[in-house]
Formats: sequence, C-alpha cells, structure tokens
Amino acid sequence: MDLERCIISYLSANEAHLGLVVRSGNDRLQVKSENERSERVAPKYLVANHGPVSGDETAAMRAVRGRIESVREELDLELLWETLLEAGEAAEASCADLAREYFGGERPEQVAAMAFALLEDPLHFQRKGLMFLPRSREQAAEILELRAKRAEKALLRDAEEAWLGEVLKQTPPAPLPV
Repeated sequence: MDLERCIISYLSANEAHLGLVVRSGNDRLQVKSENERSERVAPKYLVANHGPVSGDETAAMRAVRGRIESVREELDLELLWETLLEAGEAAEASCADLAREYFGGERPEQVAAMAFALLEDPLHFQRKGLMFLPRSREQAAEILELRAKRAEKALLRDAEEAWLGEVLKQTPPAPLPV
C-alpha cells in the first residue's frame, strides 16, 4: 500500500503523533509531523491511515486533528477498562481492537483517538510494544497510592523550601559583646 501524501497517526517515543508521509520505502516512512519536524517511522508503528491529502497539508492535518479530538472527547477509558475487567478480557489488545470494543467500529479517527488516550492514561492500561493491557484493580490502586505519596512528599519538600527561605531572609542577631 502506497502511503505517500497520506496523513497517518503513529507511535514514537511513547507518544502518539500525527504526520504526513513524505516518502515511503520498504522499511521506513519519511514523515513530516504536525510541528514540521521530519521523522523516520517504521511501518509497524503506524496506528491509523487517515487517507491521502490533496491541497493544503496543514489545513488537512488540522482537520484530522479536530476529528480525532472530537472522538477523544467522547472516549471514557475508565468505562472501557471496567468493561474489559468485568468481561474477563485482560489480554493484550491493539488500539484497533480496543476501538472496535468501545465504538463498535474502527474508523481511523477512532483508532487514533484510542491511541492518544491510552498513552495519556497509564493508570488503567499498560503499554506492551504496540499492544495495551488493562491493569488489574490492584495495580491501579497501587499506582494511585504511589501518586498520592509522591504528591505528599512534594508538598512537604515545598514547605521545607519555603521555611528555609524564610529562615535565610532573617538577619542574624548581633554578636554579644565580650
């Protein structure tokens, strides 16, 4: 399948991106990302093909981004997570599989929205390569507890820094005459 001049969603550095395929080779795609940066992407990291572009590339990418964001707003990952746990489906699944489970279909913007949302929510789903695995309730509770402890430590550290700053601002007492 020739992907040149197609807008794609892809995974790179533990993030989902949107870009335009400038050139496609056998083992790599040359992609111009939304921020105009050029990247080489292996085809296996392709999440969704949003179709070819004719005309203004920037406007087309903005339109695709808008459709993805619109779908993403209606996405409730916690509901999907609960559904999968209750059904006993704790197996690895692709973004397309999870989109099919949640939306009942797998249009490119649905698959891309799923990928963007899953990567932003490590509480309910764990990434394993290109697949995602729902975490158990116990794992999610541990992560929440760890986050609470980190937040508590950060508050304590901020309070200590504020106290130290106040102490250092004070002028020392005059030396006692001898």
